[in-house]
Amino acid sequence: MNLARIYLPSSQIKEEIGVKDKKIINKIKNVLRLSKGDRLLVFDGEGKEYLFKIIQIKKDYLEIKKIELKRKIPFPPIKIFLAFPLFRKERIEFILEKATELGIDKFLPFVSRRTIAHTPPSFLYYERWRKIIIEATRQSNRVWIPSLEKTRYLEEIIKENKYDKKIVASLQGEYNIEITKKDKNILLVVGPEGGFSEEEYKLLKEANFSFLKLSSYTLRVETAAIFLVGLIRYFIDGGKS
Repeated sequence: MNLARIYLPSSQIKEEIGVKDKKIINKIKNVLRLSKGDRLLVFDGEGKEYLFKIIQIKKDYLEIKKIELKRKIPFPPIKIFLAFPLFRKERIEFILEKATELGIDKFLPFVSRRTIAHTPPSFLYYERWRKIIIEATRQSNRVWIPSLEKTRYLEEIIKENKYDKKIVASLQGEYNIEITKKDKNILLVVGPEGGFSEEEYKLLKEANFSFLKLSSYTLRVETAAIFLVGLIRYFIDGGKS
């Protein structure tokens, strides 16, 4: 049987922890039906996971005691960044959840000429998106939580020079891609529902992006994003690079 798993930031990890988060307590007490003496895992989102034991659990309070460090995993040597356009919020949430499960390291939402939404989401939406990412991290047994940048213009992302490999999903691309062992920082870009403008295509080409054709069919933004992340993750994890 798999142990229950919860997230607490590293600043809260101590030998003994008093948890007051009602959602965590409800899940531990009423959903998982754990009780005094039971064990659970706590990950800090920064590479560490600990084994804890429940000391006491009440309606509004949970006390746990650290037993040992179970896992300490360094930040992945190959980092994958996903840039996606602002569009329907429920579809963005799908991207955040599934791309996290597939091992993305950072999300880069952007506004472009043909994005449906041009106004950056409110703080509350970012908070909701952050919670979705954390839950997907917990569910997928990851120990590093992907980061989420504030919304920027596509041009700003294109002009950044910190990536070893830059790939954009495009019907104008080819059905092959080459990833080498030197590619430690990989940027993936999916365009908006209306596609990229001619000027944006020009900027992508000038910035030496590789154009990858995922299908002969027109894919939804979220389909293209998940397909692209999964494909690149397969090459990396499968030792094809």
